Amino acid sequence: VSCAWDEDPTLRLWDAASGKQLGASEERTEGLLSIAMLPDGRHVLTTGKDGAVRLWRWER
Repeated sequence: VSCAWDEDPTLRLWDAASGKQLGASEERTEGLLSIAMLPDGRHVLTTGKDGAVRLWRWER
């Protein structure tokens, strides 16, 4: 499982083996500086230009 974002302000979760998208954030994620997947594969931490640290939970 991997997590990524680019110019599209949607945080996306992918199955690294198949390339299939597993989920996407419903909130806009503009201004992200970093992302980190937690070892459980269900939570992602993000930091933003606004100084916020957010914890995202993914439902599969």
